[in-house]
Amino acid sequence: GNIRAFDAGYAEGEAAFKLDFTELGPAPESSSDAVMMNGNTAIVEGCLEAGVETFFGYPITPATTILEMLAARLPYVAAGALTIWLIAWFGERLASRDSGRLAAMCLAACLPWMLAGLRTIPDVWLTLFMTLSAGGFLLLINGTHRDLGPWLAWLGLGLAMATKGMVALLLFPALAVAWWRWHGDAVWRELFHRPAVMAGLGLGLLWYAAVAIRLGPSALLNFTGDQLQATLTAREVLNHFFGYLVYLPVALMPFILLGLA
Repeated sequence: GNIRAFDAGYAEGEAAFKLDFTELGPAPESSSDAVMMNGNTAIVEGCLEAGVETFFGYPITPATTILEMLAARLPYVAAGALTIWLIAWFGERLASRDSGRLAAMCLAACLPWMLAGLRTIPDVWLTLFMTLSAGGFLLLINGTHRDLGPWLAWLGLGLAMATKGMVALLLFPALAVAWWRWHGDAVWRELFHRPAVMAGLGLGLLWYAAVAIRLGPSALLNFTGDQLQATLTAREVLNHFFGYLVYLPVALMPFILLGLA
């Protein structure tokens, strides 16, 4: 019955309209610069590149995915804005209000970092949580907000681990050296505030436990291997060495100019 209905509909359309079929050849080989996306994704990318400020949409329509994709960008943009505010807040408490505002302006002027927020790259969340952690440690080193500092430091570090893996732990050695340089060995208990350490590391490890339970230990091993082996191998560093030489000075140009000034 369905086949007969289809054939009848096709015959009716063929009689009413002149159908011109064109046989397409094999698809050309795509270059490394080619980007494949559907129409709605292209609309979203075009809106963002054009600086769209407001979008109204209605779900359960062919344009639903436009609404969903634009809405998915909001948390990342909010994370970027919150990071800028955090830097200003920490700068005011560690130095002065003008210093905090200047530091926040430098980050806001870092175009690659801002674009990461618009493109839903998790590095924006990593920056937010590592800023929270670094600011908490600096409050401890500076001797201010000692009741709040350890919680910000360790909870931020745990959230950074859950966001991007063990790479977040690279923050701690530099801050530990700074702590030893300013305070010596006498007050390490303040740095390793036990409840804050347990809460932060527990929060970070909870994500790994969830991955292992949900996807199995093999998924966790693959992720850890990528974080601790492939990312840090000499081959990977050499492959991207010249890219780093070009990209990092451009990304950090506002900070370089501030330092030179």
